[in-house]
Amino acid sequence: MPQCACSAGASTGLSPIAIADDMTLRTGDIIAADDGFEIAAISSGQKRSALFSPLSKAKAQALGLSRLSSR
Repeated sequence: MPQCACSAGASTGLSPIAIADDMTLRTGDIIAADDGFEIAAISSGQKRSALFSPLSKAKAQALGLSRLSSR
């Protein structure tokens, strides 16, 4: 399958996919973005979609994530 992450077209490792296309992503999951941490909200209507909101610095600190970021 061409959309398979294990595609033979990849030179090394896994083929990259957009985080919004990751079918394992669930509402409430926290991701590391270029400008800090974000929390996912997944809708499951006729077409699945993912929205991301910035995670506050206070919440990131409470979760112990602030030590993972230099920002």
